[in-house]
Amino acid sequence: MGKSVRIYQLSSNNPFFSNKLFYLCFLFYVTYIIMNKEQHILKTIPTYNSGEVEQTIQFLKKQYEQQQSVQKLLQEEDFDGKAQVVKDFVERNDAEITDQLERLTTLVEDIKTIVKENEALESDQEEYNELMSDEKTVDVTKNLKKLTELKSEAMTFLERAGIKTPLN
Repeated sequence: MGKSVRIYQLSSNNPFFSNKLFYLCFLFYVTYIIMNKEQHILKTIPTYNSGEVEQTIQFLKKQYEQQQSVQKLLQEEDFDGKAQVVKDFVERNDAEITDQLERLTTLVEDIKTIVKENEALESDQEEYNELMSDEKTVDVTKNLKKLTELKSEAMTFLERAGIKTPLN
């Protein structure tokens, strides 16, 4: 019983993931910003949320603790119990995961479209160029970029390791 409780902590029942789509959209948009050649403060203002950064920090702390629990489970030798947990998870979540994948695919395409439209609108507003080159604006923009890169790096690392993140 103790094993399944710990494994389920990594599932979508985790309260941190209660708004998965919003968080995914946020991370997708931030990743898109990082990919652009120039970092614009206008692009980062709507995406910065101090509370979300704190949530990410708390998530990573909790993830570390959960990984310690997972490591303990993996070191145990109850292979049949581990296999049953996986089978139960797949049976319970297959339909929901398929539905979420379809909805998320549509949402990602919508985000790509609106970001492209916003870029076109932004390029038409030259009056902001002076503000964009202000030293303090540039410094804050660089710090926001570093913050998002570090968050993205942490989430990508966890995802590549097969660890539950708001992205997967």
